[in-house]
Amino acid sequence: MGELDRDKFTATLQAANQAQTAKVTAVLESLGQRVSPPQLSASIYSKNTSPHLDSAAVTYVEFVTNLRSSLATGTVNLRIGAGGSDYWGSFRDFVKPEEITKGTTVDLDAAVFATGKVGEWLFTGAYNSDRPLNQDCHGDNRLFGGIQSCEKQYPVYGDHSTVSNTAPSIDSVYARIERNPNIKGAEADYLMWGDYNTQEFARQSQLYTATTRQLHDLKSNFNIGNLQVTGLFANNIRGFQRDTITPNGTSGYYFVSRRSVIPGSESVFIEAEEINRPGTVIKRQPLYRDSDDEIDYDRGTILFRRPILATQLNPLQTSLVNRIVVTYQNEAGEDGQLYGGRVQYNLRNGNSNVENTAFLGASYLKENQGAQDFQLYGIDISIRISYRFSD
Repeated sequence: MGELDRDKFTATLQAANQAQTAKVTAVLESLGQRVSPPQLSASIYSKNTSPHLDSAAVTYVEFVTNLRSSLATGTVNLRIGAGGSDYWGSFRDFVKPEEITKGTTVDLDAAVFATGKVGEWLFTGAYNSDRPLNQDCHGDNRLFGGIQSCEKQYPVYGDHSTVSNTAPSIDSVYARIERNPNIKGAEADYLMWGDYNTQEFARQSQLYTATTRQLHDLKSNFNIGNLQVTGLFANNIRGFQRDTITPNGTSGYYFVSRRSVIPGSESVFIEAEEINRPGTVIKRQPLYRDSDDEIDYDRGTILFRRPILATQLNPLQTSLVNRIVVTYQNEAGEDGQLYGGRVQYNLRNGNSNVENTAFLGASYLKENQGAQDFQLYGIDISIRISYRFSD
C-alpha cells in the first residue's frame, strides 16, 4: 500500500513469514519534465535507458525473526469405549467388524501447535497423532500442503494472492527453531524438521551448481562470523526430472515428460535466453502454484493463468526466447536419499544490500536412487560493482 504526496511517495511493506532481506525498487516515469530520483535510504539509482523511464532507485529492507509472544493451541482426546464405535474418528474405522470384536478399547489422540520465544530463539512446532500435517480433507498429502477445497471460505480467481503454511510437513511432526544473528545482512540461523526448499543452494553466482528443490526432512543454517554453513538431508526422494518446454503463446495445456508427479515437488520457471546465443539466460522468473498456474499431477499437465509468449524484447531492444523450465519428482523412480552441504564466506559491505555483497562459496550434493547415484559439487564466487550516475 502507498500514497503520493506531491513529490514524496510513502509505502507500507508487509513482511513474509520467513526472516529475510527484501529488495524494494521504485521507478519514476518521465512526463515531459525532469523529476528527481526516488529518495530511498541506502539507495542506488541511475538513469534508465528506456525513453519512458526517468530514474529508478533500489533499497533493501531486512526483516528479522519475529520473537512473538508464546502461543499454544490444540486438542487432546481420550476415549474409552467399544471397539469400532468411534463416530467422531475416521469413517474408515467406524463400525468395522474386526474392530467391534475387540471389546473395550482405549484411544488417545492429540493435535497441537505451539510457537514462542526461547531466549533469543523463536520456536515453531506442530504435531498430529492421526495424520500427516499436510493431509487435506480428501486424504491427499503433498509437500507444503495447499488450499483445502472443503475449507475455501475466501476463493480467489487469478490474482496474486498466496497462502503460506506455518508448519508444513508430509509427516506428523514439524519443528523449527531460529534466530537472527547479530551480523549485519546475515541470513537467519535455524534448525528444522519438515518441508523446505533449497534457496541457499541457488545463488545467482551458481551458474552450473544451482539446485531448486522442494524436499522434506532435516535442514540447518548457521553463521559463524562471516562464514555461513548450510546442511540438508532428505530421505523421501523419488525420480527427479527436469523438462524444458517451448511456449506457443497460449496458457496451456503444457505436458511434462513424466506422469504421476509427486504433489508439491515441482518448481516452475520462465527463462529468457538471447536468441542468437542459446543457453545464455538473461532473466529467470519463478512461478507459483495456484496464483500463477494449475498442475494436474496425475496427467502431468500445466495450465497457466496467462498466455506464455514464445519471444519478448528486453530493455536493450534485443530479442529474447522464452522457455518453460519445470523440475519435479515422479512416481517412476526408486526411493532414495539426498544430502548436501554448502560453505559460504561473506565479505560484508556494511549494509544489508545482499546483491552487492561479495562472497566465495562451495557446495556439494549427493543423491542416492538405488542403482543410480548422482553427485554435484562446485565452487562459485560473486563480486558485484555498483555505479552511481549524476548529471
